[in-house]
Amino acid sequence: VDKAKYDANYARINAEVEKMGGVIQPIPPTPKFDDKRAEEAATLQTPLADAFERWNDAFLTGAKSIENDWAAYVQEMKNLGIEKFVAIYNDNLK
Repeated sequence: VDKAKYDANYARINAEVEKMGGVIQPIPPTPKFDDKRAEEAATLQTPLADAFERWNDAFLTGAKSIENDWAAYVQEMKNLGIEKFVAIYNDNLK
């Protein structure tokens, strides 16, 4: 591997991303739940994560259309308890 070539490409990519302004956001903190909240969050998180992966793959491969299928995606996430999960997460950050 030509390190100089790698470093130049890395610097170019970083400069391009920097020009985009704030596109890379910090990773949200991982909440430290007590045992009860951890169990409740995990019970919700697993099916939400599975659904997200399915939908993400479908959107990226074109099997689903963001324009036509977004509402169905949002509804499925709501049915799986995304709003409750977000509330648990946000309440724990306080």
